[in-house]
Amino acid sequence: MELPAYFDSQAQAAAMLNISVYEVKAAKAAGCPAFRGGGRIRGKEFVAWLSKKNIERKRQASEETDEVKNLIRVVGETLMGLDECGNLNLLTAEQHFEFCKTIVEASKNSEVLHFFVQHEDLWLRRKFWTGDRTFEQAIWAMLEEHPKITKWVFQTLEKEKLLDPDHRCSCHACAVFAEKRFG
Repeated sequence: MELPAYFDSQAQAAAMLNISVYEVKAAKAAGCPAFRGGGRIRGKEFVAWLSKKNIERKRQASEETDEVKNLIRVVGETLMGLDECGNLNLLTAEQHFEFCKTIVEASKNSEVLHFFVQHEDLWLRRKFWTGDRTFEQAIWAMLEEHPKITKWVFQTLEKEKLLDPDHRCSCHACAVFAEKRFG
């Protein structure tokens, strides 16, 4: 279909270009130079402007994706380094947790948060859920030795909907208990 030299209205431009009239209004509000007095819109100039903006949006999305990938990589490497410091007894479990939690929260990235909370949950389970304990007994042992870490892990698992369905009730009860007992 050949474009007219001018669209007579925003509705006509939207219909002929198969876009929302709100996209046309947004283009006008963004300062697209194709808009002329009397409600007319220069056809070729408008399509060129939309194409340019679409390319800019795709480039920006690509840059944001690269930034997120870089953030995840850098935070991951940092957390692994802090794990090594903990393994060498340079940090206590609480220091390790606080450093990591600070970095994870500053990243404002849900992937990073999910990785970290699951990592901490796995660490607690491996340390306390040994063959001679039930899950509930393991939770109480976690709360006794690492109340702040355990409370944060269970509350975050619940908030982020990452809890194993088999343990949801136990974890919730323990998170409530930890809140009452340890603040």
